[in-house]
Amino acid sequence: AQVLDEIEPAIAAAAGIADADKTFARLTSRGVYLEPLPGFHPGRMVLRPLFRSYLAHYRPLEPEKIRDIRAAAARWHEAAGEYARALYYAAKLADADWCARLLTAHGPRLVESGAASTVLAAADLLPAESRNRSIQVLVGDAGLMQGQWETALAHYRAAAGDGSLPASVAWRIGLLHYLRGELTDAIEAYERGNTQDEELPARAMLLAWSASAHWLRGDVERCRDLAGRALAAARRAGDHRALAGAHTVLGMLAAPDGDRAANDAHYLRALD
Repeated sequence: AQVLDEIEPAIAAAAGIADADKTFARLTSRGVYLEPLPGFHPGRMVLRPLFRSYLAHYRPLEPEKIRDIRAAAARWHEAAGEYARALYYAAKLADADWCARLLTAHGPRLVESGAASTVLAAADLLPAESRNRSIQVLVGDAGLMQGQWETALAHYRAAAGDGSLPASVAWRIGLLHYLRGELTDAIEAYERGNTQDEELPARAMLLAWSASAHWLRGDVERCRDLAGRALAAARRAGDHRALAGAHTVLGMLAAPDGDRAANDAHYLRALD
């Protein structure tokens, strides 16, 4: 517990604590050393700040021991499917290969679940040769979630290359410009995107966001064409985010048409 952010008997046992269940129960019953960790894991505990400070000053662990404990905890969390915590400890260990493997396998879900800061810390450890397109997009998404728009845009551009953009990159670059009110730059990014991309969810997102930009420009017919194509791609993909995007822009289109029923229906489907 001295070097781990959370502890329970199974984690303690993995870190080499003998008779972990009894030791843990004894420490918990005294109410001095450990306190419950708020969150989704009942039974997890954390060292009280005063005792942690005491140990750091008077009972410091050797660096090799700290590394062994963190590595054991990372393995345990990964085996338990707790990939954010595993990635956190892998980053603490500065293990670039371990971080790259976890980011490649679980990165998008980690960003969506709120672990963007952990993803950014781990990605900083990766050498240039490990930063392929999917990693660059992932780091861009993490930066966007953290409000680091310039960081996000830099990584999206690194993933873009020259010429036609993959739909997954184009809609993200366009979205950043769209959010910043840079409508011309947003449409330029969308126009560079491959609207025939085989990745249907990304294609649907590109079409939906492009439709939204044209709606803001007042080009209703272009918006209508793109929105219809977005909905078709989203339905074929069965992707919830893509469907939400398509129905949102169709709801926007229904408003100037005076079709209140369709306006409500599309927004309700988008929310669903």
